[in-house]
Amino acid sequence: SLLLGLTFVAAAQANDDGFTLTPVPPAAQSFRLGKLEITALHDAQITVPNDGKSFGEDARPGEVAQVLRAAAAPTDEVTLSVNVLLVKAGGRIMLLDTGTGPQWHGALLDSLKLIGVAPAAITDILITHAHGDHVNGRLDASGRLAFPKATIRMSDGEG
Repeated sequence: SLLLGLTFVAAAQANDDGFTLTPVPPAAQSFRLGKLEITALHDAQITVPNDGKSFGEDARPGEVAQVLRAAAAPTDEVTLSVNVLLVKAGGRIMLLDTGTGPQWHGALLDSLKLIGVAPAAITDILITHAHGDHVNGRLDASGRLAFPKATIRMSDGEG
């Protein structure tokens, strides 16, 4: 079942990259994949301009606008939901990425609270790539490790 935080008040904020960062309420959705227990944890919402710069040269604004129009969405911007996967397997509690972090209004830590998982219970963090919306959540609002007992794993090509 989808768990939503009941108290949440915040405002969108634009950053230096032209992205708009919109705080979101914490949420969690659990499911199973074979023996794995997986929970999608809501972290943030990012809106980027449909200007051909945000997704590389293969994302042409006109083509992206057609897809957005077909979905009845604004054609001048793309809204992305940032979610982090928590995987429980073999006695380990792993995160796939760490989200945007508190400086970008990330709700990951509050989403973890909804499912009763303490940050210190995380054993492993698997970083897919080193963009801010994937790694900034490694630190808490005080600048300390958000997951103090976790081993962080990242491919050599990203390090």
